[in-house]
Amino acid sequence: MSDFGFSKVNKSNKLKASGSGTVGYVAPEQAVGRPMFQSDVFSLSLLIYQLFGGHLPDWPYEWPPEGIDKVRRKLRPKARAWLRKGMEMRPQDRYRNGVAMEKAFYKIPRPKR
Repeated sequence: MSDFGFSKVNKSNKLKASGSGTVGYVAPEQAVGRPMFQSDVFSLSLLIYQLFGGHLPDWPYEWPPEGIDKVRRKLRPKARAWLRKGMEMRPQDRYRNGVAMEKAFYKIPRPKR
């Protein structure tokens, strides 16, 4: 389940976005009608948290949310820090957009096998 991609840029580089979203995954700024690229980062981070933690965090999204024990068992500290940054309440504290989030993900050292 996903419905990301609310943030779009038009030819004049001005932000245009939809105010819609799936309840429970909506970023705080999107909930008040001010979506931005960081809103998708927030929603994706909640989805990833739910995947590893087995629980969708409840509002207000305070760290550590319910399910953190499962997340700690499944993700290394740098991966948890990456995820936490995506879940920050303030948009300016998150990754600028999905591309920046992806680049940060690939910088996380992989475990040696």
